[in-house]
Amino acid sequence: ASFSISILEDLFYLVTITEEHTSVLGLLAQPFRPFSLGVWVLIFAGIIVTSACLGIMEHNEHRDPRHKTWFSILGSGVYKGFNSFVSGGPTFETNNTAARILNVSFGFFLTVIIATYTANLASQMVVLDHTGTVSSLQDAIVKKLPICVYSATKATMVTKYAGLKDIAINIDGTKQGLDALDTGKCVGIIMQINALKNAHAMYPDHCNKQTVGDIVHSISAGIPIASRYQHFLSYLILKGVTKGWYLQSEVAAKAEFESRDTCPSETVNIKSEAMSVRDVAGVFLLLAICLLVALSWFFLATNRNKHVPHVKQIPDHVLNE
Repeated sequence: ASFSISILEDLFYLVTITEEHTSVLGLLAQPFRPFSLGVWVLIFAGIIVTSACLGIMEHNEHRDPRHKTWFSILGSGVYKGFNSFVSGGPTFETNNTAARILNVSFGFFLTVIIATYTANLASQMVVLDHTGTVSSLQDAIVKKLPICVYSATKATMVTKYAGLKDIAINIDGTKQGLDALDTGKCVGIIMQINALKNAHAMYPDHCNKQTVGDIVHSISAGIPIASRYQHFLSYLILKGVTKGWYLQSEVAAKAEFESRDTCPSETVNIKSEAMSVRDVAGVFLLLAICLLVALSWFFLATNRNKHVPHVKQIPDHVLNE
């Protein structure tokens, strides 16, 4: 049989049951999800080191009598550093050049970190934390978890993905595969995205099934036509695609004939990722450079002041006499 040029494309995904994280530990950890553990460690380290240096510089300038020991000096500085972090800006009193350089860079560091944290936290709070029982087909293959595969496409899938043959379970239809997910016979099913949409429209009980990972497979398809009309109709279809006629007809046909997805929107399987160290490496590098510059300036100024002769100020009453 002769076919036209490809006008349809079936996209296959791994579909699995989504799980919602509502545990107490999960709720308590939510404020810390915008950043990965590595980023939080760097943030705390940056605040401690920078605020300790600012505390020393501040004490050297003001000679606060309440803080005479190194422990109290550093403790006061670190406290002000974390207070700056949660309040949104530096709280140090700086009157020398080195401390001012470091204070300004610390303020910029806090601005970037707080802005990034706020934006990422907001995105995670509006996106529900739903994840699948597996993250991708490769994940299932590595863990040797059973995957349901249509009998008609099994040979293609097994050839394309090494290791799938040992875990593949034959199914003859979408309903059978979705039921197998519910019974635990398999942890995922390789199926077309359109078949999943139809299942959502026809069987509301399957709204907890969603796609995970990237496209597993795609099949391009044309329409069967007589050989004598193959080139002519293929030309018209190609012209319709390039001119936008086909797209308009496709949208209208889907609106009229495609099954409506009755599942609530909150079951969409989306998860916002925590920012990694690489994502915020620039601001940490800038803070480190400014810290080195400020410390160098501070030690040079301190060493220079040691060699300046100390001039004792004459009291006013002596001058008046």
